[in-house]
This record gives sequence, structure tokens and C-alpha cells, in this order.
Amino acid sequence: MDQHPDSPDKLSLPGGTDPEASLQLEPAPESSGNGVIWLLATMVLVLSAWYLGPLAIERYQYAATRGRVAAEFEKASEILAGLPLNDVSMAFELVAQKIRPSVVSVRAEGVEDRAGRTTGSGQGSGVIMSTDGYLLTNAHVVNGASRILIGLHDRRQFEGQLIGIDVLSDLAVIRINAGGLYAAEWGDSDRLRVGSMVWAVGSPYGLEQTVTSGILSARERGDATDRNREYLQTDAAVNPGNSGGPLVNALGQVVGINTSIFGDQFQGISFAIPSASARFVFDQLINNGKVNRSFLGIQPGPVDHDSMTQLSLPDLHGALIEDIPLGGPASHSDLRLGDVIRTWDGREVKTYNMLFRFIEMTDPAQPIDVEIYRNGEPMTLQVRVGSRDKFFN
Repeated sequence: MDQHPDSPDKLSLPGGTDPEASLQLEPAPESSGNGVIWLLATMVLVLSAWYLGPLAIERYQYAATRGRVAAEFEKASEILAGLPLNDVSMAFELVAQKIRPSVVSVRAEGVEDRAGRTTGSGQGSGVIMSTDGYLLTNAHVVNGASRILIGLHDRRQFEGQLIGIDVLSDLAVIRINAGGLYAAEWGDSDRLRVGSMVWAVGSPYGLEQTVTSGILSARERGDATDRNREYLQTDAAVNPGNSGGPLVNALGQVVGINTSIFGDQFQGISFAIPSASARFVFDQLINNGKVNRSFLGIQPGPVDHDSMTQLSLPDLHGALIEDIPLGGPASHSDLRLGDVIRTWDGREVKTYNMLFRFIEMTDPAQPIDVEIYRNGEPMTLQVRVGSRDKFFN
């Protein structure tokens, strides 16, 4: 008899087991556990990616940065070893090592004002210029002091003897009775060029043996209150307490004495007395106790563009004679109003401030040659100077 295909015959299994009972199976426990594990693993991976992903990226970036920095470090070390920068740094160190033993701190005690009242103490710097104890500082540091204390680089302290003071140049010479001194070497400020490296050493705010560096910003700077003065301008940091300390060149030689700043505090503009003037004053104070200056008896002024054109000058160098008072040496010479002095005793006169310095250091006993421009024509004259003391005392 045929059977409906949807109703197959039941099969008998050995042992009389009902085949339906065998075919209707529940999901195996093992299959259920694997699903849970898979689900948990997926969640762990998702959470790990969420939490650890940024950390992994950060670690990767850190490792990459560290590798780059290490490579740059090694490359920079290799390149710097072959460059002269290390020599430049060593040169800075050597300049400091050469000048610092010669630099002293200066403490002025019992300073009196013009009314005779004691105003306390002042503090500045100085520089030893001879092994027998002579040192140079600013006049305004020690002027009026009843006692001067000098502190050396090795912390020894001595009482200083004031040898001489020159208010006109703002310089003073002090002597100490001490051995084992290191004298600084004089340099030539006239050979300095704008842009040259310079170092300032002193005791700003009482911080002894402070070294700063910069460049020579300008030369032959005048003083609005005193036309006789001539300064070097620098951007080396100079602050209260640096006054009287040295300005040195790349050979560690003294090319100036730091004396003032522009404004009430350092703004990148400092002034120093040129060594050409300071050395003259130093020698005069030691030898005479005062400065014997010479005098010509003219009122010089700057050469500007108008006068350069009107007088047919080749450039702006020189000192224009604006006045010749009666009774002075110049009034008895061949100099005339409107003359432009271009050289003095063979030295070029770039500004009228330089001319003051050349005149005051000239020996009155000897006539000197002066090259001038008059009415557009160069000519040479001979002039004599006189003693400043004879005209102003």
C-alpha cells in the first residue's frame, strides 16, 4: 500500500528505542557556553579598543617622537662637534676668566651731600689697572666718601686710599695695599668698530663678579649736558652697581669704563667712557693728583647735511668752528669761524666730541698740524694750545 510522502514510516532502532525521542534534541550545553564566551570576548575587545585605543595610539606617537628626538639629538651633537660654536662659547668663557680677577667691588661709606650731611653708603665697581694696587672707578661712586672698601675677586677686602678724583670725566683712582693682584690690560677704544663684541663686568645690585655681553652699538656719543664728554654706547646689560667696572673687548682688554645708562633702569642702552680718555685721566691722577688739560678756545659743533653742502665737504666728518672767544689760544691763530677741522695732529676728527679729547691731551709746549676745510678747500695750519687751568682758575 502506497504511503503519503509526508507520513514516512517510523523506523525502529536497535534496542527498541523510540526514534522520535532520539531526534527531538535540546541544544547541547557546550554550544550555549561558547556563545556566552564569544559575546564576552567581543565586549572585552570593544571595551579594550575604547579604553586602550587612545593609549596605544599615544604610546605609538610617543615612541615615534622619541625616535625622532633621539635622531635629532645625535645629528645635532655630530654637527655641533664640527662647528665653531663651541669655540665661540669657549672664547666667551676665556674673556670672563681673563678680566674677572681684575674687577673689584667698591663700597663708599659715610658719603656726604653738599650740605655736609651723611647720606649713607654707595656701591659700585672698579678695575685694577696696575699690580701695585692702582684701580679705576667712577667719581660719582666715591665722591664725598669718608671711607672706601675694596672687595677683591678672592673675597679679600681692603681699605682704599683715594689718589685723585676728576669730576669732569667722572673718573677716580684708588690705591690698595695688597699683593697678588691681577692687573687688567688696556685696549684701544679708537680701534673699536660698531658691532664688535664687548663684555661688561661689575657688581650690579651688589651681585659681585657679574659678566654680561653685547655689542658696541655706537661710538662718539655726546652728552646733552656736557659737550666735552664722549661715550661708547653698548647694549651689554649695565645696572646700578656696574658703575666704574670695565667694558672689555674680545681680547679681554679694557676699552671703556661703564658709567651710566639711558633712563632710570637698563633698557638696552648703556654708556662707557672710552679707554682713550680713561687711560689719560688715570695716568694724570697718579702722576699729578689731578688732570692737567689743554685748551684751544673754540666752540665746535657738528657737521650736518646743510653745512656739508654749503661748505663743499666730502662727508659729515669733522668739527665746525661756531665761535672763537677772545683771549684764548685759537684767537691768536689762523683759525676762522666756519672752518671745519678734519684732522688733529694726524688723527681723523670724526665728531666734535673727539676734538675735545684730542685738544685736552695735547702738549701745550709743541705746535701741531691741523687740517681744515675753508670755503670748500682743504688746507693745513699750525696751532698751539694752552693750559686749561690758566684760563679757568
